[in-house]
Amino acid sequence: MPCFCCIQLLVTLLQLLLNFIHSPQAVTLPSSYSILLSDQSAGGNLITLYYDFNDTNQSVTLGVVATNPPFGYIGLGFGRDDMFGTDMVIAIVNNSQVTIDDYWSTRHGRPALDSTIEGCKSSYYLLDSLLNATHLIYTFGRSMAAEDACDFPLTQNSSMYLAYAWKNTSLSNHGKNYGQARINFTQGYTGPALPPNGSNGTGKTN
Repeated sequence: MPCFCCIQLLVTLLQLLLNFIHSPQAVTLPSSYSILLSDQSAGGNLITLYYDFNDTNQSVTLGVVATNPPFGYIGLGFGRDDMFGTDMVIAIVNNSQVTIDDYWSTRHGRPALDSTIEGCKSSYYLLDSLLNATHLIYTFGRSMAAEDACDFPLTQNSSMYLAYAWKNTSLSNHGKNYGQARINFTQGYTGPALPPNGSNGTGKTN
């Protein structure tokens, strides 16, 4: 029969393991700027975007934190406030795995993977991710400059549109889960871009 001290030690170790699994701090997030994209007012995910600008290699690092599962996908579009000629990066959760890829949208509907378009390629790279019972966290990067015809150059020292959408299922129509903001990758958040009436987007400083 196991001794009381052994049982107590096992319980302590199990608790430490559970705390590690549920800890949202395992991924290092960009720390310069943040925007609250969705605030759960409609009962969905709480989503925050973080980002840093690296002047040395002219790149940007972005991080996304979402709570209130289930998690499906989160899409960010750069340079426009709609889906017509929009450079997108979409993170998808599937079988407890987080993947991101580069998309190009020309209409309302499912965007095309850059890798399927002649002369285009994926310009975003996943840095780190964490998925547990309470959080979806991931970081990724890209060059500020356009690397192909399906990229939108990220502006320095001036604001640009950021469109975003999300859903707690696989990649499909997001319904009202979308919004827009204006951000400056070298100077920070510059304000909401009037999210359309009826959308669940927030677009405000966190």
